[in-house]
Amino acid sequence: MGFIPQPNLLAIPTFQEYLLIDQYTIQVEQYYKTAQKQWIFSEYNQLEETISLNSIDFQITLTDIYDKVEFETIENSDN
Repeated sequence: MGFIPQPNLLAIPTFQEYLLIDQYTIQVEQYYKTAQKQWIFSEYNQLEETISLNSIDFQITLTDIYDKVEFETIENSDN
């Protein structure tokens, strides 16, 4: 994943935080801006983990994010 928004998007004062949610594997990337205007990165890849948003009072587990998502399994064939 690792999407970095354009500098003009990052400069918007109200743009404080964003999540990137992978649709193929259990992986969420969280980016939030500090009071010093530095971006902090956190990565989550376990269903038991909880993400706490810094910009609003909200928490969610990866189990809830990926509820009802069916991942494709890749079969390994030894020929």
